[in-house]
Amino acid sequence: MNLQRNKVVIVLICCLRAADAGAQCVPQWDTMLGNPGLADGYADPMVPWDNGAGEKLYVGGSFSRIGGVTAESVAAYNPATSTWSRMGSRGLSSGFVTSIHVFDDGALEKLYVSGLFDNADGKGGTANLAAWDGSQWSSVGGGVDFAVWALTSGDFEGSPRLYVGGQFNSAGGVPAHGIASWDGQEYRAVGSGVGIGGAFSPYISKMRVWDDGSGAALYCVGRFDTIDGVTCRMIGKWNGSSWSQVGAGLTPPSSLQQLDAITVFDDGTGEALYVAGTEFRINGRSGLVSCAKWDGVEWTPIGQVVYGRVANLISWDDGEGAKLYFAGTAIPDLEYFARLEGGVWVTAFGGVGGPAIPPSNWPSAFGMGRWGKHLLIGGNFTEVGDDPLISNGLVMLTSCADDCSGREQLTLACKPRDDGNVNIIAKVTRGTPGMTVTLRLNGDGGSDRELALGDRGKGKTKFRNVAPGHAEVLLLECDISAAIDCP
Repeated sequence: MNLQRNKVVIVLICCLRAADAGAQCVPQWDTMLGNPGLADGYADPMVPWDNGAGEKLYVGGSFSRIGGVTAESVAAYNPATSTWSRMGSRGLSSGFVTSIHVFDDGALEKLYVSGLFDNADGKGGTANLAAWDGSQWSSVGGGVDFAVWALTSGDFEGSPRLYVGGQFNSAGGVPAHGIASWDGQEYRAVGSGVGIGGAFSPYISKMRVWDDGSGAALYCVGRFDTIDGVTCRMIGKWNGSSWSQVGAGLTPPSSLQQLDAITVFDDGTGEALYVAGTEFRINGRSGLVSCAKWDGVEWTPIGQVVYGRVANLISWDDGEGAKLYFAGTAIPDLEYFARLEGGVWVTAFGGVGGPAIPPSNWPSAFGMGRWGKHLLIGGNFTEVGDDPLISNGLVMLTSCADDCSGREQLTLACKPRDDGNVNIIAKVTRGTPGMTVTLRLNGDGGSDRELALGDRGKGKTKFRNVAPGHAEVLLLECDISAAIDCP
């Protein structure tokens, strides 16, 4: 959501400071997305994206109607009109959505949607993974032969690649058991192609690219015992050339247990990788844990055992500094939504609950994401907060955090084109995680690019087909600029 141009929610709900300079901003539940919300099923991945025609929020999961609109498993919300719409004339067929990810293969940025479904808009080669350009669906290399649970991207192997993880045997006809990558033209196995192995229905549930100090690498979590024959139960690391176990490794108490969540968070002692799911053990330590962190040297247990299943982890700043949150299922004692405080998980802002959305028999929270500086939560709940508000499967928590951290850095690079012009790549670092910023080229408002910063306050965008010579880019919200001379 462009929070610079659409301030209605914040003014009415969060920031009463405009009316009373002495008042204190308090994070609030905003139920606009959840009324009427889901008619059935649940919401999971939620990603804002602007294809050039204005930012929309894309929501996936398992549902047939959302916001009063018929839309199978994925839909778009337009904050400018406060309306929902299905994507394409027919949408997805027979299934559910597990991951939504924005990826630019160097030619075009698209929204990639994965899960377990037959096709998108009836088009061939779109089973389980399809790309949306803002107006139509297209095949991603011929599709994938079974469920795709996770998507992420990175360029640590020398070029931008979309990483695809799940429970499949081949991607675009290329043997790649559970893990593959896509460069915009073709798939290839990540490793030898042997892929994941395990005692019971192995799969990769989530992925994240992170640098623990030894170089950027792809971290995969899920339910598996090996990747490419290398023992790495529940979590494996790909450094661009080989797979390895992460530190002393992790062990599930049974073949049915798995990891479902992975994020990067700095608790004040340095950035670390956090993972969670059902209960597991840290090798070399006694007892079960629900969450653990890897700092590049060792594993450390985080919080108490919550039982149930932690479905998602996210770092979010409500205005009092970044903290770690989880969404989960079968965790009624913590109302399915919790925050880490003093090393203990506690219910956050009253949690979520109420009667479950059919066909489920109990409420849960599955997806979390940021929209600007605010936090989105999705699942199959119907109430939120201590004084319950109705919100059917979707809700937003407003943040009182400042938009700019004061530490933002903007850097530019030139990439020559065959036609003699250049593409200018603008990269923002050290920003506020989850914040949406606007970048403007040479003072031209028509060139504006909106950019959602990731968990680490980083992001990049591209100004295409620019004449060579001197160029200047301004980050509007934080009033910082950078200049470059492109030959």
